[in-house]
Amino acid sequence: MSHPSWLLCLLLTAVIPAEEAGLPRTNEASAQIAELDRLPVAVSYHEIAGKINSINESHRKQRQELEDQLDGLGRSPDFLAYARKRAELEKRRESAWDAERRLMIESAKRIYAARHAEVRAQAPADIPQARAMGFDVLSYPRIDGSTSTGPLGVVLACRILGVPYEWLYPEPRGNPWLKPVDVRDYFIRDLLGGNPRDDEFILATLKLVAKPTTREQERTAPIINSLLAAHASTHDAYVNLIEGRKDLNLTARPPSASELKLAAEKGVTIRTEAIARDALVFIVHARNPVHGLTRQQVRDIYDDRTTTWPAVGGGEGEIQAFRRKRDSGSRELFDQLVGEGRPAVDHPRHDDLYSSGMEGPFSQVTQHPRGIGYSIYYYDHFMAASPYTRRLAIDGVEPNAETIASGAYPWVARVHVAYRDGEAADSPAMKLVRWLVSREGQAVVRESGYVPEHPAGTDRP
Repeated sequence: MSHPSWLLCLLLTAVIPAEEAGLPRTNEASAQIAELDRLPVAVSYHEIAGKINSINESHRKQRQELEDQLDGLGRSPDFLAYARKRAELEKRRESAWDAERRLMIESAKRIYAARHAEVRAQAPADIPQARAMGFDVLSYPRIDGSTSTGPLGVVLACRILGVPYEWLYPEPRGNPWLKPVDVRDYFIRDLLGGNPRDDEFILATLKLVAKPTTREQERTAPIINSLLAAHASTHDAYVNLIEGRKDLNLTARPPSASELKLAAEKGVTIRTEAIARDALVFIVHARNPVHGLTRQQVRDIYDDRTTTWPAVGGGEGEIQAFRRKRDSGSRELFDQLVGEGRPAVDHPRHDDLYSSGMEGPFSQVTQHPRGIGYSIYYYDHFMAASPYTRRLAIDGVEPNAETIASGAYPWVARVHVAYRDGEAADSPAMKLVRWLVSREGQAVVRESGYVPEHPAGTDRP
């Protein structure tokens, strides 16, 4: 005869002591917990926790009361009339911003297109040595690089693989003259059923891309744009080179301390070959009356010893000294050249002055007439699409192709091609390195807009 399971359990527990059945003595444990909770430290802890809970509950009730008031007000005829009028004015303002952005890119296109045309006119008509290397899309070295060397990567791949290229002039994003967003705007947009816009202003970087004109080129161009000449960033390109994901790195600076440390950990030695010249430059708003600074004045500004424009012969107000993040190409050059190897001190109050991308300083100085920022000459001159900023002379010397080539400008930097030590001499990577420092290779470097490091070329075995 079978028994219900509950009856079987009842019979078992009737004959097996609680300790042997593994059941806790709940009454005894509860009594011990109650005794423990009477300790002074436990009493104090629970009193404070209770006060916190009471405050939280009070705030919750207050917040709910205010939210109910806000909701009721938002449904009132007076508020709805106000909100509709405000939305109309915002739309009008957005139209004005749209016109301003179009004006920016039209002005930038006139300025930058002339510069692009000037260097393209210097392009060599034929490059037989490049053809002799015999590269196709499969054998072409895997190249990475800095943001500012991106156009050079495109020009090299296009000339060597026989595909035309062109510059693109995208429009800026965001609202150029908007002050920090007021939290009230978000409540109003929520009540109206809208979503907050992305109001951050970003100047669009000009891009050089492979542009096919034949069916065969239509197969090659996307590979150039998405793979063969797709640059990550200075730091990421070094990491990719060290870890073997790329063969070469077209880089705006030598490896940083953190990158050399990573290379040592991976058992890799990085070699670099200078192929071009660039410079660290400082930018201000076009309306800024200051046209030049000394090297010491720049150091004093970024070390917070000089904090106002009148102290350097400028207009009114405090100086907003915009910076780049560590390991970025221009930040590392800033530390090497301006700081003479001493990294600039980061202060908590400078957090809002940092920018994550190369377009950041240009966007910030465009919006803030009392700002100053730094970048790379090549990026400023060929890529920034920045009609409302200008470069400063340093120690009375304007940064341009001539003063960079001669070394008269004080903060000249080298552009390198970096590779791993131990590459076979006949590898595609080393063939391209040798060609880059030849007369023909240096002519193509000039075609991209860079100042060649070896204008007459140099013979390498």
